[in-house]
Amino acid sequence: MTQLEPGPPKSARGNPSLGDILRSVAVMAAIVLVAALVGLFFTRTPDAQSRAVDYKTPLAQAATISTFDLLAPGQLPDGWIATSVSFDPGPKGRWHIGTLTEDGDYVGLEQSPRDEQSLLDEFSPKTSAKGDVEVAGQTWQLRTSGSGETSLVRRDSGVTVLVTGTAPRKDIDRFAESLIVRTAGAKD
Repeated sequence: MTQLEPGPPKSARGNPSLGDILRSVAVMAAIVLVAALVGLFFTRTPDAQSRAVDYKTPLAQAATISTFDLLAPGQLPDGWIATSVSFDPGPKGRWHIGTLTEDGDYVGLEQSPRDEQSLLDEFSPKTSAKGDVEVAGQTWQLRTSGSGETSLVRRDSGVTVLVTGTAPRKDIDRFAESLIVRTAGAKD
């Protein structure tokens, strides 16, 4: 007589019913939904107000080691916030301040001993020259692009100054007018 080998234990309930399968799928869907909501909650980008940064403290620190005079707004217009600031020291260094206007448009300052074309290629590559304009007693080259970018650029004492952004021209001018000099090597 042939002896049958014992197989895997059989389920006490037998084959699952359609209802069992649907309940299992519903439980798994709920787990995935909860995981997605938790991920969304912890990765949500905060609004612009919570991303504001202080540019005056880094300005004071950078001015102590900079080889060139730094420019920065004396005071941002009401409703504007600084969102980024950085300083890379050295002969090809760079000073940067990024801001958002009250309407959420970007206006930024790039300043470096690098030549104008180098800065334009990196930070305002789609703009083309439209002529010279006078802003706050300084002559700037006005540049615009078909995508709404406006830039002002000038070279002064071996340093290129670029004010650029997606804001309307009046806001670009307003930012350029607000710039004051922080002397290189200055200590508070």
